[in-house]
Amino acid sequence: MHSFLQLVREQLQRGLSLAVFVVSVGLVALIVCGIIYVWYRKKMKAPVAIHWGKLCLSLLFLGYLTVLIYGTLIRYTVGEISGVNWQWFRSWKEAWNEASPQKWLNIILNIALFMPLGCFLPILWKKLRTWYGALGVGLGTSVIIELIQYFSGRGILDVDDLFTNTLGCVAGFGIGMFLIRVFSKGKKYRKQAALYLCFPGILILAFVGLYAGYTLQEYGNLSETPSFRVQTKNVVWELEYTLDDTLRTAPVYQAQKLQKESCVEFASYFAEKPGLEFPDAYYYDNCTIFANHQTGDFLEVSYFDGTYTYTHSLAGEDLQDVQLEPVEVRKILTAYGIPIPEEAQFQYEGNGVHTFAVDLYDTGDAIMDGTVRCWCRGSGVVKKVENNLLSLTNYREEPILTQAEAYEQLRKGNFTNGDYFTSLSPQKITVESCFLDYKTDSKGFYQPVYQFQGYTGSGESIQMFVPARK
Repeated sequence: MHSFLQLVREQLQRGLSLAVFVVSVGLVALIVCGIIYVWYRKKMKAPVAIHWGKLCLSLLFLGYLTVLIYGTLIRYTVGEISGVNWQWFRSWKEAWNEASPQKWLNIILNIALFMPLGCFLPILWKKLRTWYGALGVGLGTSVIIELIQYFSGRGILDVDDLFTNTLGCVAGFGIGMFLIRVFSKGKKYRKQAALYLCFPGILILAFVGLYAGYTLQEYGNLSETPSFRVQTKNVVWELEYTLDDTLRTAPVYQAQKLQKESCVEFASYFAEKPGLEFPDAYYYDNCTIFANHQTGDFLEVSYFDGTYTYTHSLAGEDLQDVQLEPVEVRKILTAYGIPIPEEAQFQYEGNGVHTFAVDLYDTGDAIMDGTVRCWCRGSGVVKKVENNLLSLTNYREEPILTQAEAYEQLRKGNFTNGDYFTSLSPQKITVESCFLDYKTDSKGFYQPVYQFQGYTGSGESIQMFVPARK
């Protein structure tokens, strides 16, 4: 999250620098035109009337438009980000499902970017002192920007942006009308001013309500919850697996959730045994990435459950992938402070990838679940370690969907991995297996999820997830 805020600050500084330049040019042009105007009026012996306040506001509006154009168009290079999203409220659902401060901040920034537009409109133009006027200008401006982004390849044509931008413009309109009523002090101006504050007030209360709702709910949100309904109307579904229709419950487990401080402590602990150093750290809303660019060592640690991935990007570049015996791999992982339970199942996946897997094994003190993957090259050089092995505690039994009920959700398009499904454009899906898996939610709980595996009519394999808890 910190790194994202730093990026936002850098982009804002660049936008403001460009705005200062444009306003300065506009000011010079205004002064020149003003001198000519005054000279002409005096020559014609006409009174000189200059609305300095409105001129200053117009210059500020010019600066704002510069920031708006920079933030939505100029800061992107052609082809850097492109595509189309026709799913309404997808970005809101993704931010909620992932409990991602970064994605919520991105939504808030999209709203805030258009608030000055709504604020300036009624102040500079009396004909736009209506809410529907602000709505029309906000929507129209957003449509123009989205179309330019799409056809120029400088962004994504996103219907969610149309909504958030228009929302911001209407909220800004409320602030602008509030200022007009306060400074005009006409009849019943206090009541009218308070009424206009309802526009941004309702918006603020909505975000407060979302935050309160998330804070008060017992479990966290699952990123495996679908953020949009996949179009499956014309898809033919076929089962090669007998679905279980028995009502049942499943345990919910609790994993170890990390904070920023505990994440830093873990990185120090991890680096100590193999003698690594991580001078740089990049903080995001769901993980921290520790880095040593000189040696090529990188460690990415998840806040949700403490899982992590270590990569040595410069390791054994001149060596070939190698297959090692389980005992040798255990010794290598022990050197990195990763103990492997004796009950873990070993598998060599090829290409130097060695895997230890544990399936909800009760050690007496905790329940172990997950996998550890180790990429090795000649002479036992470690290229990468991916530790998804969790130490869990029992939390509670919860009622879950039956396999048949989950399959119905699948047929209705309520599953994750929808973008990949859509890209395949399948006419037929054959489901060959369904089993209960577990995924960590945003509060560190290990929740049951149905995993369906299958293939399309043309042979492409596909995985689809449906949250199991009712």
